[in-house]
Amino acid sequence: MHMPTYRVIKILEVLRNSDDGLNLTEISEETEIPKSTLSPIIKTLMETNFIEIKDNKYLIGFGAYKIGNAYNYRSDALSIIRSYMKDIVGECNEICQLGVYENKMVFYIVKEEPKRAIKIVSSVGTRIAANAPALGKALLSQFDDDYIIKNFKDNMVKYTDKTTLDIEKLLLQAHSVRQKGYALELGEIDEDIRCVAIPLSIDGKVVAALSISIPIYRADEDNLNKCRDVLLKYKCIIETALSGMDINF
Repeated sequence: MHMPTYRVIKILEVLRNSDDGLNLTEISEETEIPKSTLSPIIKTLMETNFIEIKDNKYLIGFGAYKIGNAYNYRSDALSIIRSYMKDIVGECNEICQLGVYENKMVFYIVKEEPKRAIKIVSSVGTRIAANAPALGKALLSQFDDDYIIKNFKDNMVKYTDKTTLDIEKLLLQAHSVRQKGYALELGEIDEDIRCVAIPLSIDGKVVAALSISIPIYRADEDNLNKCRDVLLKYKCIIETALSGMDINF
């Protein structure tokens, strides 16, 4: 392991996991890198736009975003999924998002929007606690009850008054996904949005999840069922297309 390079990676990793940013002392504590060593690395990362500063807090910068976005377009698997997401949007005329599970959070990695797209909380690069969004419930379906209880019983995040905060309810939601193949969510991230999501499994392993977000005023049962059926249709198509691929998001 080349330690100078590893230090840079550690800095970017801790900033990636911090929505509000970190100051120099916090970065030093999180990475265990002395401030004297840390300062010139931070300066270089700022000058190359890999990090930026706002209100005395360091954040991931546009340079890092461009690198990550280049991976999105290079990845064969993501390219395949993205192409089908465009088809899903074409059929449903609603926002479609792809997320993966990462340390009790949903990490949003791709979003496709129709022309009439509404504003929603999540976007590419956003992390949201998995107990709340439909994507999270779909992703949690891969885990057994013991894992969900251990990681979420005392660690659920509230976004609205409708957010799932009861562990028994969360377990029932995960069970429902396993039985029905899809997850539903009503106003748990944004009270004006309803979502439906499906897990994507490759060779028996859940690797990601897809969701459609619908504004409440368009989320009648007919439209919700249509979006659910479209997702279930493309679930089979995408899983078949990706079968046998080495998926590592």
